[in-house]
Amino acid sequence: MPYYDLIDIFQNHDELYDSLPLLEYYLKEVKLLKEEKILMQCILSIVPQVQLNLQEEVNIYQMSKLICYLDGLQEIFKKLMIDEK
Repeated sequence: MPYYDLIDIFQNHDELYDSLPLLEYYLKEVKLLKEEKILMQCILSIVPQVQLNLQEEVNIYQMSKLICYLDGLQEIFKKLMIDEK
């Protein structure tokens, strides 16, 4: 299912914002069920593990990537809006 490929791209891409146009295109072409949207949100909410080490610069870079990921999730979740109807 291309759905899981899309999740893989989001979780393994350094810049999540670069992948947002791909999601927009995907959502135009494929009508996701409410359950699929919820599943995508759940899977993407599992944040990547951050490995801290003795080099402070590396730690800062890793944490900034995590913060960007979380910020990007906000945009993805807006695009996935789940109707409560």
